[in-house]
Amino acid sequence: MTDSLINQWLIESDRYKSVSQALENALIETSWCQLNLNEFYVLYYLAEADGKKMRLQELGPQIGLSSSAVSRLVAKMEAKSCHSIERTICDEDKRGLYVRLTRSGKELLTNLLPLIEEVLASYNKV
Repeated sequence: MTDSLINQWLIESDRYKSVSQALENALIETSWCQLNLNEFYVLYYLAEADGKKMRLQELGPQIGLSSSAVSRLVAKMEAKSCHSIERTICDEDKRGLYVRLTRSGKELLTNLLPLIEEVLASYNKV
């Protein structure tokens, strides 16, 4: 019984890795900013958030990264000069930072969503 569950988990895990890699490759090859999958997730979750912004510590669990990893990811995205996100000071807590989706980021995400859907649909048929 246990071997069956482990094997099933390994099959699902391999499928997840394959789909993630295909998404990553498609994003890097297609987007002019050469976004990776985690950077896409940042844009996606910000687009879904109230006010199109989130605090760094809220964004981390959504993507599955630590606070320091999210901070590095956001800094990397800002350095790419895609102008897709920006940091703003939190009004309630001047020590806190928000990451906000910009108009360019919304446009970039809108352009990438059909590509993501296409990749996911191709794996859904398998």
